[in-house]
Amino acid sequence: MRLIISVTRLQAIQKCYNDLEFIIKEECEMRIIQTKGIVNNGTVTATIPTDVSNGEVDLVILAENEPDELEFMRQLAREKGYDSKEKILDLIKQVKREMLTEKGII
Repeated sequence: MRLIISVTRLQAIQKCYNDLEFIIKEECEMRIIQTKGIVNNGTVTATIPTDVSNGEVDLVILAENEPDELEFMRQLAREKGYDSKEKILDLIKQVKREMLTEKGII
């Protein structure tokens, strides 16, 4: 199951475009159904046409007015003190250095 939660539909489409493109290319037959559902305590309930086969389906959930994963990561980074480009670049360099050290390159 693929689950994507995003603030706007455009952001969700941008975030999952590559995954959807891969799915569409790999799967011969696909039916896209747009419907609304209700989330209650982590359970999604939606009504779909009765002619859809029983079984597992891939879901793309577009939840408006909800923070997306990138916003959550930005907030977490700010809380940890990475609130400027310079600090973020320093962290990236540090992680890169650690990865190269682990591989024995440096």
